[in-house]
Amino acid sequence: MSNMRVVTALIPWNIAQKLDQLSEREGRSKAWFIRLALTDYLAKVDELDKFIQQGMDAHEGGNLVGHEQMEREVEQWQQE
Repeated sequence: MSNMRVVTALIPWNIAQKLDQLSEREGRSKAWFIRLALTDYLAKVDELDKFIQQGMDAHEGGNLVGHEQMEREVEQWQQE
């Protein structure tokens, strides 16, 4: 556990109740589910940052795509 750090957060009551129920039903700790959710969210943020950087790099290089193609790519990214 030396590579772990305690973080405290206030969450809405209804989310805490759902977390309690999920933890009990699945036999996993609440901390496990919170780590899973944060890991997933942060991975998506990193992916979005890379996507934005690719767009900025393409723009600087003059490699542009149309609005419709960009909408399709963003929609595909959101569905993943």
